[in-house]
Amino acid sequence: MKKIFLTLGIIFCLGKGVETHAAQMTWRTTGLNFSVDQQIKADIFLATENQSVNAISGIIHFPSDKLSLQKISDASSLIGLWITTPTELKPGEISFAGIIPGGSAQAEGKLIGLQFVAKTTGIAPITMDSLEVLLNDGLGSSVKTKISPLKLIIGDAKLNQDIAQENIVTEFNRPESFQPEIIKNENVLNNQWALIFFTNDKESGIDHYEVAEQAAWGWRSKIIRGNINWHRAVSPFRLSDQFRNSYIYVKAVDHDGNERVVLIPPNQILSWVQKFQTYLVIIITIIILSLATVIIKRR
Repeated sequence: MKKIFLTLGIIFCLGKGVETHAAQMTWRTTGLNFSVDQQIKADIFLATENQSVNAISGIIHFPSDKLSLQKISDASSLIGLWITTPTELKPGEISFAGIIPGGSAQAEGKLIGLQFVAKTTGIAPITMDSLEVLLNDGLGSSVKTKISPLKLIIGDAKLNQDIAQENIVTEFNRPESFQPEIIKNENVLNNQWALIFFTNDKESGIDHYEVAEQAAWGWRSKIIRGNINWHRAVSPFRLSDQFRNSYIYVKAVDHDGNERVVLIPPNQILSWVQKFQTYLVIIITIIILSLATVIIKRR
């Protein structure tokens, strides 16, 4: 880890600087008390205290006899480039090192997301050591960073009473809101109507997208919510209905199965079928008015 950050120091012309004001590491988890075979999510966040940082490294430790690591996620991470991708190199130990090009001074930002399965009962502490956070100051100044261990309780609720919770925040959401757009460009899908879309998920990351098109027939068209035929899609996505007279659904699905669906209504331009129906109504109306006028005059 020290060799890695020596390399980083050379890359960024940093060198080893003095230690500056403290930053804070905090945990966010789905709870403190779990049962055997239950899934556990634990994310670690960095609060920089308005200081711009550009390099972070450390080693996370957890009891492999009590926790089984299922997944490591860097979705929405502050880290832009991993020098050492977060990996369980040996049981119970996760090493990581990365840089933030240009630095970041966010009030709080996510570093890594972990997902475990509880194996046996007891206290399962998750700790971190060899932690190093460097300032984006051209000197490689080290930021003194405080972090408390995360203590999880497996199988015994009574043990939870003496665990400090000041570093625990529970917050897991669906994919973020997004607004797909319909475009027509000669450089995209041969100048055909196409759908473009993108969103983020702060917790597990986006797994895939799905798109559905639902025909809207007639001048009284309305949305029909049942029996939607979804298809996996990537952006840009060619629309089957090039007349743009269909309702378009876009679904974002994260790695935890959470979904967010966005609806785009049909284009206001009428198809020839809709135009015919509209013209027919107008003609019938004119005929009825004309006949009414003739009848009134004869009286």
